[in-house]
Order: sequence, then structure tokens, then C-alpha cells
Amino acid sequence: MTFDLVRIVAFECGLSVHLAVTATGGPAELARYQTRRSTDPRDHSARWSYLAVQAGTDCLAVADAYLARPDLQACADGICTYRTDPQYWLNTGPPSESVTIAAQWPQIGLAPITTTESLAPLDQAWTCAYGVRLSRGIGSRQQPTGEG
Repeated sequence: MTFDLVRIVAFECGLSVHLAVTATGGPAELARYQTRRSTDPRDHSARWSYLAVQAGTDCLAVADAYLARPDLQACADGICTYRTDPQYWLNTGPPSESVTIAAQWPQIGLAPITTTESLAPLDQAWTCAYGVRLSRGIGSRQQPTGEG
């Protein structure tokens, strides 16, 4: 299972944070079950969960995904995969020098991950329209699991 910090774009009014979680095997099957739509009101086994994210520049606050994208699910040769690409908006005021992101999805086996990323301008003449990206580029964290 991987947790990816795909990109952060800073604007004068806030930060756009793009994340991704990819799971295979058992965790992918759990994710498919956790995010399924419950169509049977008599199904008391129905549970719903999703990637829990807290983010901020000064202090952490719960972040809600602002741009819903369909999750990608597939099964081939008996191995299931699941990928979700949530995007978050953080109201931060003027551009910040760093952002801290904490994420977890214990229901599928994603243990808590916390990262603080420094932000650097794309170039010296950047404007609000161009924003800022991660100074280190794309970040990925591999989660140890018993299955793929």
C-alpha cells in the first residue's frame, strides 16, 4: 500500500493539496467494501470509512476532500487494486513556508503517517496564478503490510 503526496500548490488565499492512496490485495478489497454505497437499509454490516486527513501550516485541522474523483477499482488474475486521489483545500492566508499533513485509514491497514513538507517557489518571479510546488517534488510513503 502506498500513500502519495502528489502535489501542493500554494496561492495567496490557501493551499491545494493532492494526495493518492493505492492498495492491492486484501487492503484493496477492504477499501472497496468501506467505500461502497449502501443500497440495502436492512444491511447492518454496512460500514463506511475513507482516508482521514488532518493538515495545516500552524496547527492541524481536519481536512475534507473538495474535489471528488471516482476511485479506481480493478481485479485481474485474482488480485484487486484500489486507488483514490482526493484533493484538499486549506485556507492559510499568505503563502506559507511549510505544511504538515497527517493521514490514516486504519480500516484498510494504512497506519498513521505524518509529514512536514517545505514549500519553495517555482522560480523567483512567481505569481499567485502559478503557485508553489513541493520543493522535493512528489513524495511517497510505502506502508508495510502482510499483503501487496
